[in-house]
Amino acid sequence: MQRTFHIFRLNKGWAVQREGLSAQIFPTQREAILAARQMVKADMIGQIAIHGREGEIRKVEFYGLPRVLTPPATSRSAKRILRAVSKLSLQRAQSGPLAP
Repeated sequence: MQRTFHIFRLNKGWAVQREGLSAQIFPTQREAILAARQMVKADMIGQIAIHGREGEIRKVEFYGLPRVLTPPATSRSAKRILRAVSKLSLQRAQSGPLAP
């Protein structure tokens, strides 16, 4: 089962969603991050992808997994690739059932 939790803006709150499962909604991003950390730590392994207001991945946290190194973004192509990956990741996370 996928062990990646995504935190993203949803309506007037912030959603925490494991890919393919229902999202939990929180009033602030801070509360969503704290809840996601508790969920990952309960599983003892996983990662959290924190998306910004525009959907870009702004931070990734790893728990019980080897850290993946991010290559230095020195070109415009690298920035476009990062935006595309962020967009695809967010779309994939949101494709599962969302809480009402």
